[in-house]
Amino acid sequence: MILAPTTILAYLIHRRMVNLEPFLIGASLLIVTLLVQPPLQLGVSYFIKDLESILTIILYSIVMGGIAGFLQEALKLIGLKLIGYTRLNAIGVGCGFGYAEAVLTFSGALIALFLKLSTITFEDIVLGSIERCTALIFHIVSTLILYLGFISGRTLLGYLLVSITHTIVDSSAVAIKRGLLPLEIMEATWFTIVVIMLILYLMVERELTTTSQDVVNT
Repeated sequence: MILAPTTILAYLIHRRMVNLEPFLIGASLLIVTLLVQPPLQLGVSYFIKDLESILTIILYSIVMGGIAGFLQEALKLIGLKLIGYTRLNAIGVGCGFGYAEAVLTFSGALIALFLKLSTITFEDIVLGSIERCTALIFHIVSTLILYLGFISGRTLLGYLLVSITHTIVDSSAVAIKRGLLPLEIMEATWFTIVVIMLILYLMVERELTTTSQDVVNT
């Protein structure tokens, strides 16, 4: 499960697209997330009762996903503000966050396996690898969109866009854990969302670059 995201990281480093400082900032933001997000989710979940009802499970999934989405994207926005709004910094922060999350997930799976709390099948490894790669690319692209929002003067719009998308992704993950959605279908859905986000980013970046070149040439 860790090999696939490590391969992506190695490729980005080889292409000199990831620098150490933004990467470490992104990884440290995950630590902040682990300190802040669980208490917030636990506090809010106290008021959501009757998790046997489908409607309640949907509400619970949206709320938990919303807390994760809006908090994590806000932290990445703060990380960019601290280190500077550049394309490489955005890639580094997103990559650091996503890869640290992959390491954490892999470590948890290893511990559970060592303590005989769970077993891991080949299917688990394949799906887990796809999930971690998708999550890593998602964090990179979402941070790039935050950067794009800032340089285009639409920071709030960029933040809301990635936070709402993140909420959808994490809400479905919670719903899967509650048995409401099938994992295989959601894996494909998450991948599709990431591809759409990447295309959106490339289109807007190209438009901004073309506009800036037109301004220079006039």
